[in-house]
Amino acid sequence: MNDAYATEMAVLYRLMNAEVQTWPFPHFHVTDIFPPDVYQALIDALPADAAYTPIQEYGTVGQDNSNDRLILSLGEGQAQVPEVWRTTADWLLGSRFANAMLSKFRPFITRQWGEALGRKRLLKDARLLRDFTRYALPPHTDMAEKVLALLFYLPRDDSQRHLGTTAYVPNDPAFRCPGGPHHPREDFTALATTPFLPNSLFGFIRTDNAFHGVEPVEAPERPRDLLLYNLFLVD
Repeated sequence: MNDAYATEMAVLYRLMNAEVQTWPFPHFHVTDIFPPDVYQALIDALPADAAYTPIQEYGTVGQDNSNDRLILSLGEGQAQVPEVWRTTADWLLGSRFANAMLSKFRPFITRQWGEALGRKRLLKDARLLRDFTRYALPPHTDMAEKVLALLFYLPRDDSQRHLGTTAYVPNDPAFRCPGGPHHPREDFTALATTPFLPNSLFGFIRTDNAFHGVEPVEAPERPRDLLLYNLFLVD
């Protein structure tokens, strides 16, 4: 058994046994997601800012946060990605991990996609994110093609616990969003914020009411590092 396979199995064990909270949308919180030594190696190998790309160059979001989020894709051909992260990306972007996620969350995904599920092609994406002090994300539901998101939190200690992902409900109970725009905070009620703690994960199934975001931070902070894994269904 190689180390990469053992790590993948350890992560899958935590995910496959995760309890899913179903309201207001399917979401879950997992602690100790990586073996401790692997987590330490990963955060020790986080690249310098120069290896990342400003978010506005991706063209997938508005310009309001363009100076405060950096992205580093973990796909093929990224020479600036350290070896331990390339090894992690190899199994994270593999079919075994994706199929396990589809199996674990199939009842929720089927409920959202219905018969279209069998006609779509599955795409996988993994990227490192680095957010800075002014970064904030208003309530939104992500793009319509997204199936699942896993946010691996990568802080070194618990001093950033208040910087986790917040779940919201709209003040209008009937409001839904097919995906894309950010919405005014005053139109929503914040329900809970998953603590941004070392070696933990927030995950959710993308639905038309999976409103989530990041609350504004007023005080200066160290960068907020995450690993984001997405599954998409496309034509």
